[in-house]
Amino acid sequence: MFAPKRLERAYDYSREQSKKRNEGQQPEDNPVQLEKGDITGMILGAFIVFAPIFLVLLGLILLTFIFL
Repeated sequence: MFAPKRLERAYDYSREQSKKRNEGQQPEDNPVQLEKGDITGMILGAFIVFAPIFLVLLGLILLTFIFL
């Protein structure tokens, strides 16, 4: 195993940092604040990602109906 003492020290440090971040915080205590164009950006991003997939699926369905 690669340097077990170093790994254990890194794990301990990571656990300590996680505890410090999570002390006294509830999920509703720190809600995410969106900026003005965030919703529009998310919608456009989803469209850019999923539109080609839907077009390919639509093309396959159309080809299936044409040749069957």
